[in-house]
Amino acid sequence: MLNEIELNELDDFLFSEEVSDVTLDYFGLHGLLCALVAGPVNPKLTDVTHLIFGEFEEGQTAHTPIPERVLQLMQKLYQSIAAELQNENAVELPVDDEESFELSIRHWCAGFIEGFLAYEEKWIEADESKIADLLLPIMVLSELFEDEEFDDIRRNEDLVDQFTENLPDAVTDIYLHFHGK
Repeated sequence: MLNEIELNELDDFLFSEEVSDVTLDYFGLHGLLCALVAGPVNPKLTDVTHLIFGEFEEGQTAHTPIPERVLQLMQKLYQSIAAELQNENAVELPVDDEESFELSIRHWCAGFIEGFLAYEEKWIEADESKIADLLLPIMVLSELFEDEEFDDIRRNEDLVDQFTENLPDAVTDIYLHFHGK
């Protein structure tokens, strides 16, 4: 994991004026990286920067280059997540204080779903039903899906609490589904 200084350095860049306003925050970045590690496709980090920093706007030919230090920090985070999952340890989710706990979980889940959607065909080609079951808690907590079923689930506070508590195990289950021995 990143130490506090590294985390602040990465967070400062993610919230800087150098990047677009659709850039993932640290929670979303962590969720995205978890999906990339746990899922069936493990792309190089440099191949998915558009998922982190957003797409180019029409007519835009270049953007501010991502500083090498930021890429190193993201790679370090990616590798620490991979090490946790390879050892079948539950991933430690970054969460903010109690006041913004739900927001940090929502952003983490939205980042995870971003990683899933980027490679959706590969995720579901083996067993779509199983993947849907594994992703359900993350999909619900991301609040990205406006559907009556999801709304009904979100109104069940006990179930939402259970989904939140079990997020680290859900990531491990997804990892084992694709990478289990």
